Formats: sequence, structure tokens, C-alpha cells
Amino acid sequence: MSNDTYSAPVTAERQENLKDRTEELHDRMQRFLHHPLDSIEVHGLGEELEGLAAQFKAVSERSVDEHQDQTIRKYRVVVNSHSKFETEIECRDCDKWAVAQDTDGGVFTEIGEGTWHIQAVELVDE
Repeated sequence: MSNDTYSAPVTAERQENLKDRTEELHDRMQRFLHHPLDSIEVHGLGEELEGLAAQFKAVSERSVDEHQDQTIRKYRVVVNSHSKFETEIECRDCDKWAVAQDTDGGVFTEIGEGTWHIQAVELVDE
């Protein structure tokens, strides 16, 4: 359930484990970076980096899952919605915005659904 918008504390044990793994990989990387590499070594280092990244993400997810309140609640989602309509106007280029605004209430043709975005997510009183 982890994402980058919910912050949860990481236990000291997990943080120490990540620190140890990072330092071990750093030491190996330093040794490899100071002598010529072959493709097998580069591939192995890449896999170790991917493994470390996966461990960081797993710690994040576990921390959120443990810290987050698991109670299911109802929320009301408020959105802004805009339908799309069109009409044609005749005017000079410099007047197009003013004439378009004056057309409010004129004859428009609906051309499809528009966009919407979430305006608020509010807890529903039970």
C-alpha cells in the first residue's frame, strides 16, 4: 500500500540493515570502479543495485503497512467536471477572446465529455 505521498517511520533495525547493505555494496563498487571491468562484473553490480533498490522499496511498503490505520472509512470525493461544447464565431483575430466570451448562452454543440480533476476527498460523518 506504500506510495510516495504517505510518510511512515522506518524502524531503527530496518534502517540499520539498509545502511549495512548500502555500505557493503559501496565498498564493492569502489573496488570495481578502480580497475578495468568486464561485462560479467558490470552485470553483477547491476543486479546487486537492483536488489538493494528492491529492499529499500520493501522496507518502505512494510513501514507504511504497519504504521497506517487499516480502518475502512467512507470518503466523499468532490470533482470538477467540464463538458466540451463548440460553436463558430466571426470576428477579427484580435477580438476572438472577447467575442467568444460574449457568446456565453449562445448556440453550442456538445462535442463530448471533457476533463475532470479531484477537488477534495473528505471523510463522511457516520
